[in-house]
Amino acid sequence: MISLASPRFDQHMAAALIDEILLDGRPGQGPLVEQFEREFAIFVGAKHAVACNSGTMALTIGLSALQMGHPSRTEVIIPALTFPATANAVVHAGLEPVFVDVGDDLQMDMTLIEEALSPFTLCIMPVHLLGRSADLSEILSKHIVCEDACEALGTKLDGRQVGTFGLFGAFSFFPTHTMTTGEGGMLVTASEEFAEVCRSLRDHGKTGRRDDPTYVGAGYNGKMSQLQAAFGLASLARLDEELAAREAVWGECLHGYPTVFQSELQRDAALLRLAEQGVEARAMFPCLPELPHFSSAVFIGTGKAAKLSRQALYLPAHGDISKKDADWMIEICDATTRSLVGL
Repeated sequence: MISLASPRFDQHMAAALIDEILLDGRPGQGPLVEQFEREFAIFVGAKHAVACNSGTMALTIGLSALQMGHPSRTEVIIPALTFPATANAVVHAGLEPVFVDVGDDLQMDMTLIEEALSPFTLCIMPVHLLGRSADLSEILSKHIVCEDACEALGTKLDGRQVGTFGLFGAFSFFPTHTMTTGEGGMLVTASEEFAEVCRSLRDHGKTGRRDDPTYVGAGYNGKMSQLQAAFGLASLARLDEELAAREAVWGECLHGYPTVFQSELQRDAALLRLAEQGVEARAMFPCLPELPHFSSAVFIGTGKAAKLSRQALYLPAHGDISKKDADWMIEICDATTRSLVGL
């Protein structure tokens, strides 16, 4: 069977760190979380990192921190085709998503950005979908950009890790992603002041002394535990190996390999045939404006996101997949298309 994910850990390191936590008796947020933040920031080339209990929480906290400085701005421009967590984070931060269609590459169509802007725009939040970088060249110098890099750890744009270009970037450590802490996420930023606001919001809005804190706002319980940080450090120790394995097969650090079919029928047939052969593939993410709870949101586009949502899937792309495995999975998809031509 080819599973959707195959997490890599330094198992001896993880065991030693967990033993240390258990002996210390402090499994909640503590020194290992701070160590993980420092080492992760170094790895991606960021100045500051804030560990959270999920990538969604990292996005939510970052948007909330940004909006504190721009209280009249309530809209966040995001792609119409992505995992729902992106839009959910916007809503959880008390903001409104404005959806922009995608191009053939499944990334946000930057030519539609100007039409989506309004006096209420807080930021543009592109998603580096499935580990491929969105095009940031036209928006970085003109707008506040916040990056959803949850699926894109290891992906580089012009030699630099995505997630480090905007005001902040968010990464996810869900089990199917490039590295995992079981559940967890990380916000990175170049701004020390912004990082401190995010740390406060992560811990119920606390600031000041630990034994006599003050509260600057209605924060979240977004903290990462010591146990998660232990797995994070053990995953980080083998991350170069994982990224190299993905690049050797796919030529890039993919989260999943997308395949687009001519019809929804072909896509569904391919999913069935892949499952019969023991391949854990997935249908493409939903077109978010079509979901009932987002149906009243602004949507700028021509319907490409809806079409790709119904006619695409993505294949596993983790480091335990060989070139032979990759070619075999792609051939199953191609054979399905050939056998269902015209449908």
